[in-house]
Amino acid sequence: MQKYTNLVSAVSLLVAAFAFDAFATETENVRLRIIKAPGAVNVDADSSDWDLSGSIFCCPDIEKFRTSYAVWISAMYDKDNLYFFFRWLDATPMNNPGLAGSDYPWQGDCMQVRLATSPQSQTAFNGLRHNTDVSKLPMKFAHFEFWRDRNATAAASATLAFAAQPKGEDVMSKGVKEAFAEISGGYVQEISIPWSLVCAGAYRPKAGDRMLLTFEPNYRTNGDQRLSTKEFFREGIEPDRVMTFMRADVWGLAEFVEKGGAPQPLRLADGRTLPVVIKDGLPAVDWSSLKAVKVKPGFKPIKFKLDEPANVSVIIKNGAGDVIAWPLNNQPLPAGENEIFWNGLDACYDTHVGNPVPAGTYTWEGLAHKPLHIELQGWAHAAGPNPYDFAGGGWGGDHGDPCAVACDGTQVYMGWHRAEAGQAVVAADLDGNMIWHHKRGGFGSARALAVDGEGHLYVYDAGQGNTVYRLDAAKGTYDNFPGTNSAEFSLDPFKLGLAKRMRFEKGRLEFAFEKEVVSVAVSKLGDVKRRQTTPRDLQTRAVAQDGTEYIATGAPDHQVSVVKNGREISRIGRKGGRRLSGKWDTDGMYNVADIALDSKGFLWVAEGDSLPRRVSKWNAATGAFVAEFFGSTAYGALGGAICPTDPHIMVGQGCEWLLDGKSTRAKCVGYVSRNAGWGCTRFGRGPKGEVYVAIAGWWMTDASKVKIYQRIGPGEWKFRAELDQSGKGLKAWADENGDEQAQPDEWRDFSSMDLGSWITGWYMTMNQAMTWFSGRYVIPVTGWTKCGAPIYDLAKAKKMGDDAAKHSGGMGATAGSVSEDGRFAFYNAQYNTKHSYSPCYDIATGRCVFKIPSCYVGVHGGHSAPPAKRGLIRAAYDIIGTAKFSGALGNIFVIGTDKGEWHIVNDRGFYVAGLFEPEPMSVAWPEKFEVGTVLDRTPPGQGSEDFGGSIIRADDGELYAMFGKTAFINAKIAGLKTAKAIPGGKIEVTQADVATANGFKQQLASGKLAAFTCDFEPEDDEETKELFTASAKCAGGRVSFEYEVEDKTPWVNGASDFRNMYAMGDTVDFQLADANGDLRLSVGSLQGKVAAALYKPKSKTEKAPHTFFSGVYRDGVTWELVKEIPVDAKVEKRDGGYKIAFSVAEKDLGLAAPLAGRAVKGDFGVTFGDTAGRDTVLRVFKFNKETGIVSDEVEELKLQPNNWGTIQF
Repeated sequence: MQKYTNLVSAVSLLVAAFAFDAFATETENVRLRIIKAPGAVNVDADSSDWDLSGSIFCCPDIEKFRTSYAVWISAMYDKDNLYFFFRWLDATPMNNPGLAGSDYPWQGDCMQVRLATSPQSQTAFNGLRHNTDVSKLPMKFAHFEFWRDRNATAAASATLAFAAQPKGEDVMSKGVKEAFAEISGGYVQEISIPWSLVCAGAYRPKAGDRMLLTFEPNYRTNGDQRLSTKEFFREGIEPDRVMTFMRADVWGLAEFVEKGGAPQPLRLADGRTLPVVIKDGLPAVDWSSLKAVKVKPGFKPIKFKLDEPANVSVIIKNGAGDVIAWPLNNQPLPAGENEIFWNGLDACYDTHVGNPVPAGTYTWEGLAHKPLHIELQGWAHAAGPNPYDFAGGGWGGDHGDPCAVACDGTQVYMGWHRAEAGQAVVAADLDGNMIWHHKRGGFGSARALAVDGEGHLYVYDAGQGNTVYRLDAAKGTYDNFPGTNSAEFSLDPFKLGLAKRMRFEKGRLEFAFEKEVVSVAVSKLGDVKRRQTTPRDLQTRAVAQDGTEYIATGAPDHQVSVVKNGREISRIGRKGGRRLSGKWDTDGMYNVADIALDSKGFLWVAEGDSLPRRVSKWNAATGAFVAEFFGSTAYGALGGAICPTDPHIMVGQGCEWLLDGKSTRAKCVGYVSRNAGWGCTRFGRGPKGEVYVAIAGWWMTDASKVKIYQRIGPGEWKFRAELDQSGKGLKAWADENGDEQAQPDEWRDFSSMDLGSWITGWYMTMNQAMTWFSGRYVIPVTGWTKCGAPIYDLAKAKKMGDDAAKHSGGMGATAGSVSEDGRFAFYNAQYNTKHSYSPCYDIATGRCVFKIPSCYVGVHGGHSAPPAKRGLIRAAYDIIGTAKFSGALGNIFVIGTDKGEWHIVNDRGFYVAGLFEPEPMSVAWPEKFEVGTVLDRTPPGQGSEDFGGSIIRADDGELYAMFGKTAFINAKIAGLKTAKAIPGGKIEVTQADVATANGFKQQLASGKLAAFTCDFEPEDDEETKELFTASAKCAGGRVSFEYEVEDKTPWVNGASDFRNMYAMGDTVDFQLADANGDLRLSVGSLQGKVAAALYKPKSKTEKAPHTFFSGVYRDGVTWELVKEIPVDAKVEKRDGGYKIAFSVAEKDLGLAAPLAGRAVKGDFGVTFGDTAGRDTVLRVFKFNKETGIVSDEVEELKLQPNNWGTIQF
């Protein structure tokens, strides 16, 4: 709750009005009148037949978005219908890219209405509380979605039950009516719902009755992202703005009235009310009271003068010099005299209320700088028109290499093996300029492509259901197969596995499997022909109109053979392929996956290689190289870094890249190494300015080896050193003789040391001085070999005290960072903690100099994070890096997060600045992407899971950042060099001040003041409840199980393939140790039927391998046995949970011995899906408690037998 107080002096009022960001105040209406219609109502999007006096206004942030993302909600009724009239104030009106009948309505502009009616409305709703069993209450529920699709078709769907489904059934055919009209600044939407649809029996509401009602307005923003808001809640109950769809106990109580009367005031979330009047026939809010100054409350004045406008941060220190409060964080202030007030409390942030500081002498310090700007320098490894997946960008898939290419008369189509971010299919003109892109589902693939010459592109998505689908080649949108209502079909019924090739020939799609070719007529999918596969069917080839054939030779030549009349006449590409080390070689190919000829005589080649990912273009007649197109990077743009001596130089995806200062796309200069992991990279400097780059393998949980290379010249690098984890310590190699080969006497062994954690994690810990940090040890360079290799002698490493070392986090947030000058160690906050802090230690003394607040830490903590606020650190991954500046700024540390924002903190404890735009509503993509384009209002990638990133302070004194999702984006962070100290002063805190501060504390704790960087969030004080019980027994050759599960959305799973049920919603799980191979049995709902999936990572008997991919395991992990087995099952769903009893045959489990009478190692578990039934968000097991990972499908599948318990059969 928020209430604002005003400062008393005129100067203070002026400063406050300029200085402080407006709080993000939501509307929170608790009263809605449903007015009896004054006459006949025509559903025509015209309010002339409406009484609008009962209208309420809904907005997620009245200070910022009351004219751009808001809606007026009005309701009426008569004996036949319930009516709604929505007047949307929308910057992007009726923006929904979906297709009625197929897409989820709420992915764009859509109004969701949730209601419950009851003949006993005066009493039935009174007993409704959280977790109430509504099945026992006399009420009827409905969840509606009202929207207009991309074809301007009005659509309405509903779930007519308590438990909402992600997409309801069509109700336009059941009497629902809907009309739309565009107006200035938005649009209007009018709806009628027959009472027979939402009322039980003959009941029809009358004046004096009540109805449960709530609204979820959804917007698709100008940043092309979804924004969902919530409105109308029950008075006296804390709103739930996330799980509203299932929290009927917080829905508002709407009252049916005979007449409207005077408009009711608008109620805000902080308890204030604003008057509403009818103006020109429409309701309008009197916003004049919002002009009152809003400030953070306090009573201890802090005065200072600025020579020019600046962003200012202020800290408070105690007598020992420790930072204990942050009253101002990067706030813009005007030139001249300024005054702010401190409330006498230590750190207040989010819902955390600080404590009064003891009486004594305190000091304050200030830091000022010009506003920072993110200035684009260019990008690497992305061939699209911009480096983002939005705003017309997005080139290629992030989890797979180029693998397919096809051409028609005007366009070329390229396919990638797998895409989570990025796109599986890119269509471009014959010069390589992107026209459209496409991805099917969450992990789309395009293993093969084919065109029919009639405007259709066929895509083989082998990774999701072994599916073939058809697109309109001009638009990239689905186009149904003739005679069907679908644009796709599966190859699974042929039971031949995955196809090797797909071609279009004479009206038929041909699929070449290992032993058979299946031919399907596109005009009649049931027309199927089969024949034996020949070697020619499996060739990678393209045929010109004159019959000339182009055939990929494969390794070791890596060329394309040109064959005419059965005789090879030439070859395209250098024999042996392009060089894989040294300077970049354009006129060679590597690992040709597919080829195609365009109408202009050019050959397009998809090269199945990740270092780098390239599609190349060649003159088919002369064999000359023409062009190359790179992309996409690995997921989250992992492994990119910028060179400090010349920020135009970058590394990533195995290579060195160069910007020319004019073009935004970097050119490939040469290889750094194909023998390193490329999950994390950082640049460092030698004693004479030499340039080094350290490269580590896959990030987060993998303690991968680190390889260090020295840059000799453009595209020339030498392997100099390596750090390998060994025991709890490491082994260090430094090249003594310059041969780039490790000899035994060049290794130093520190395996016996306990480092505490590894030196790479979410980010690499090496700073520009090439000092490493393990959380427990500071590991500097201790010498150099004659050839320039860094020597690391851990006997000389500095050990941190136990108080500091305990701060090593989880989920790869393992260490933190050491400042470039070696004076400070800065740690990340504790992973998955609501309220935590990032501590900074003086390395020499071991003293903690400050603990800056950080909350909802890490990916999983961030799922509960509140909206972004200036100075609030949310969902921190770890410390991206550190850099040293002269003057007042000193050492800075940059914190990466899962919320589309980075934060800068310095070694004095100042919160210096935030970077990027974390709020989807406020994202604004530049019209042009040129050198110098400001990216302040973009996210670093997509806004979440932007896992990569690095920083460097270049020799020009500026800070540069590498970031992105599917491209390595290079930008200058301009403005840091302007940082200046504001002369501070003393603050005397008396005993009377302590009492005053305690008063502020009480008001803050009660929610009557707003001094936080976020709104209040209720604490969850409910006792932990057991989420499931399970039992098992053996009899008659079958194993029987019973599970009882507490689940508010019971037995929902979005999988279309049995292999993926565990990752896509509700399942029950049994895991077992067995001599024939440890197993996992996962039972779930597969498209309405109970299915059982058996997984074995190793199987001594039966083999049925399957490879699983994820953002972490981009090369995949293969399990030797993955199959569906028969299951007898009975599922009983109830409100708030379900019960399942099922049995499987022991023989189907492939066990080494019968279970009866044995005590075995194993575990029982349950997975819980999100409310949409599309993703697993929680795993709970009886014995295994290390189940936090729910965002990586390979990690979620892994068995952890060390955590299993004993099960007696």
